[in-house]
Formats: sequence, structure tokens, C-alpha cells
Amino acid sequence: MGKTFMTAGFSSALKLGKALAAASCLTLLAGTAAATPFPNPDPGSLLDDLDGSGYFTPGNTGSLSIELFDLGDSVASFGFFAQGTPGTLVPIFEAGDLSGQSAIIDFSIGYVFDPEDNAIQSLFPATSTIGFYLDFAGFILYSDPTLNLGGLDIMGAYPSINDDFTSLLFFDGPADDPQRTLLSWHVISDVSPVPVPGTALLLGVGLALLARRRTAGVRR
Repeated sequence: MGKTFMTAGFSSALKLGKALAAASCLTLLAGTAAATPFPNPDPGSLLDDLDGSGYFTPGNTGSLSIELFDLGDSVASFGFFAQGTPGTLVPIFEAGDLSGQSAIIDFSIGYVFDPEDNAIQSLFPATSTIGFYLDFAGFILYSDPTLNLGGLDIMGAYPSINDDFTSLLFFDGPADDPQRTLLSWHVISDVSPVPVPGTALLLGVGLALLARRRTAGVRR
């Protein structure tokens, strides 16, 4: 998984078993996924595709990511970027990695750990809001549609029914392409979606109106 920095007694590896248990329900997914609108590939295990901003807020317990499928294999890499700096990409799985491999990411300290090599793969500045990318043979696809050519929404995100902080992420071709093909499937834990600004605003207005109505009722 690229250049590594060896480490011993890596405490975050202890989180691997718990995170694997949370993600195990996703490893048996079957079916064909499509781009916008994204159908749910496994309604029994997953909630509907998120209509979010394409960004996520990491937790503080350490994230586990598992590569389930990568069409590009030796020419594709998957990773994340901090919101506002889409040109600075941090790989989680590089071109040489295989399906079934895993990685542990600590966003609060800033490192990606490779359990297969028992080594820190890369270091990065701590960040609070991230997006994901797929580098497919040099062509970068982003989870944020505004960063993609033509504003295409080409990443689906499905939270696990049993764990709101574990999601299946996949990149697919544009919906208007009849020859579109699933490009990758990855599972990641301990992240929560950031809603689109309009959704957050409507939610805030709704809560404010509800509070105002309750206050008016008490005064009566």
C-alpha cells in the first residue's frame, strides 16, 4: 500500500474486530448498483441512498474501511480529501491493493494504518469534514458532485440499518450513460453524513417554528 512507516504495538488495531463486526453485514451484498437515482442494492441491510452534500464528519474512535470491489484494480485508488482542498488527496487503498483488504484511519491524529503490513501508510493533517474520491486511471471522481465534470452525482452512500455510522460507498457511471458500469464498492465505519445546506436550513426553520408553536401553546 505504498510507502510505509513501520510501527509496533499499534493500539488502534484493537478496534479492528469491532469495526469488522459492524461492517460484516455489508460484505455479502449482491446485485447491480446504478447512478442517479441510486437504487438500494440490499434493502434488508441498508437504508436508502443519502441525499447529502457528499461530505462526512468522522468520529473519534478510528474508522475502518474495507475494499469490496474495484473495477480498475491496478489503475485505481480510493481515498478522501478535506473539504475545501480537493486537490490534496489521501489514499486509503492504492492501485496495488486487492479486494478484501482493509485500512484503519484516525482522522483526529491524522494517519492511515495498513493492518496487512502492520504499518502506517500515510500521515495527513487532522480534519473534521471529508469527502471521498476514486482516482480511475488518472481521472478523479469526487463524492461532491460540484467537483465533477458537469456536476455529476456519481457516488452512492448507504448507511447500515444496524449502525448509522457505517456506510457502503460506491462510484458508478453517469445515469444518462446506457453503458455505465459499477466502478468500486467500499465500506467505511465511524463517519456520519453532512446534509446539504438547504436541507439543514429547512430542518432548522422547522424546529424553530415547532418551538415557537409550543411556546405559544404554553402562554395560552
